[in-house]
Amino acid sequence: MAITWRETRPAGDVNKAWNCVAFDDTMKHAVASVSAGRFYATLDEFNTWTEIQPAGDVDRNWVRNKMSNDGKYVIIATLNGRLFTSSDYGATFTERRPSGGDEDQAWYSVGMSANGSIQYVTNINGGQTSKGIWKSTDYGVNWTNISTTLYATCFECSDDGSVFICGIDGGKVYISTDGGANINVKNPKAGDATGTWYACGVSGDGTKFLCGDYAGRLYYTANAGTSWSEPRPYGDTAKNWVNCSLSRDGGMMIVAVVTPGRIHYSTDAGSNWTETQPKGDADGNWDDVKVNRNGKMFMAADKNSRLWVGQIVTFYPNAFPL
Repeated sequence: MAITWRETRPAGDVNKAWNCVAFDDTMKHAVASVSAGRFYATLDEFNTWTEIQPAGDVDRNWVRNKMSNDGKYVIIATLNGRLFTSSDYGATFTERRPSGGDEDQAWYSVGMSANGSIQYVTNINGGQTSKGIWKSTDYGVNWTNISTTLYATCFECSDDGSVFICGIDGGKVYISTDGGANINVKNPKAGDATGTWYACGVSGDGTKFLCGDYAGRLYYTANAGTSWSEPRPYGDTAKNWVNCSLSRDGGMMIVAVVTPGRIHYSTDAGSNWTETQPKGDADGNWDDVKVNRNGKMFMAADKNSRLWVGQIVTFYPNAFPL
């Protein structure tokens, strides 16, 4: 079993600082953004891309985005900027102001349920009015603050939105199994040590969790953080884990290393790992990787070069043209 990759070019045949991607279950719809740059959407399986301007004809520091399983709903956050949502496959966007104020905020991580109805966003600046974690249960129209003290640098939720994991740069890992009513510290590191958490993921069914400590290790739990194990795609070596993604059942996992490194995937919930090479046998500066809910389609973003889309062709040879 192997992942077959091809390059896709939203901005033409040029290198860009690609930093976040999202796509629907069939890969018909997808969005991608450039750090301190522009935002793009495709509605036709990566055949054509269109630049979308949620904030007008200006560059923005887009940080993270999410898309519903049918592609209809999209959320995108800007660091020291604004928050935007779409209900038409990314064709148009509406600015959202969770705290009600007309001011830039340090939005960072986002989460979305499979149908798009439940959405989350985090603000990493404790001095701002929108600090902490915010939740919407009406497709991003209205928002409620569920934590004013957790400035999460990674966040991911289950398909129904009731389970989530988040991590803090210089802090701990937290898990909620009741939609944020209770958010409990579930730190994976020995001695309850802090970490630099930029990679965290949860399976769509909410039963398996993965997180990565920047300049550290990967950690996995299948019991909501009661106990953790340490998967080792690179062997007994610390790496700059920057992103991870899990399929609905958690059987397929994909993880990325930045500055520089490789991408690895597991088909058995982290017991065994295989390197995959979107750009050939070369290190990349991977800033985002995603797997869809059935565990057979992928996207990868290199912050110094290009975007790639992949699939396991053994199962879906006609899912999109390679």
